[in-house]
Amino acid sequence: MIVIRDVEPKAKLHYLCIPKEHFAHLTEMDGARAETLKECFLKIAELKDKLGFENGYRVVINQGDDAGQTVHHLHIHLLGGEPLKDL
Repeated sequence: MIVIRDVEPKAKLHYLCIPKEHFAHLTEMDGARAETLKECFLKIAELKDKLGFENGYRVVINQGDDAGQTVHHLHIHLLGGEPLKDL
């Protein structure tokens, strides 16, 4: 997994957590592949303070066109660094 800043941030802090293994959607996951997602969430918990999310953050996974998914490789958005609007 890699963690990078989003090139088009939607918040003061906007990172992407990208698994190295390719799958476009959560529906492609089986038990073994779910471990990849688990590793991503564990890494997020480990890095949250280092990335500047001491006061909280939002986790987003867009799935499909209606959700705004533009990159068809599953990735996790981390947004924060400022008060975020309600969803």
